[in-house]
Amino acid sequence: MSTSSIGIGPSIGRAPSSGALSSIGVVRTIVRSIAQTLVDSRLDVALARGLEKVLEDVESPAAGDPAAFLQSVSTTISSRVGGTVGADWAAAFRRAAVAARGHDPLSVGDAVTMLRAAIDGIQARDGARLGDGTLLDALVPAVDALVRAHARGLDAHALVDGMAEAARAGAEATRTIQTAPGQPDTGAVVVALIAERLAAQWPTGAPSIAPSRCSGCRATPLCANGPLMPRA
Repeated sequence: MSTSSIGIGPSIGRAPSSGALSSIGVVRTIVRSIAQTLVDSRLDVALARGLEKVLEDVESPAAGDPAAFLQSVSTTISSRVGGTVGADWAAAFRRAAVAARGHDPLSVGDAVTMLRAAIDGIQARDGARLGDGTLLDALVPAVDALVRAHARGLDAHALVDGMAEAARAGAEATRTIQTAPGQPDTGAVVVALIAERLAAQWPTGAPSIAPSRCSGCRATPLCANGPLMPRA
């Protein structure tokens, strides 16, 4: 199966000498989706350009360390994107990078840990909390939805689809929190748009695996210890 046939674009690579989709390919695809969403929505072009710069600097889409790549994203955002937005995203990627160290291939459990670390990074930097009308009002429900869907043994596409629905609902809820009622928080909208783009691009067809079947071998496609992406 070619890398372009799985529905998520040519940026997905394969791990050398393995049938598994590479973690660095998955991470690069997510970062590219974030950048493209920001460009298309025109909500933060400066941040999008910073992410694109990181993608240009990494020579091979199929090789590399996810943690090192995420750290390079954080460093580039810090140097190229100013203000609160740049600082928040840099903190999020930096914490995610730390959480990703030593985890390759990445599992669904690793993804949850990384996302929660990113949330902690944002909260530590600016003190934002759920209910304050920020991007966290979309990101936190999205992560919670991922955990619930995984606990039900749903496939990879269902996981990201549930995240997208939760992120959109969270973003819409910020309309009642903002100082200008009726307008959703821009950061929350960005998170929802990113989640929706990923849900539209994610590959289908991964088998549904009940959590109770996990043997801890990191080989079962969607158990807590298995690969984040389905195997070819």
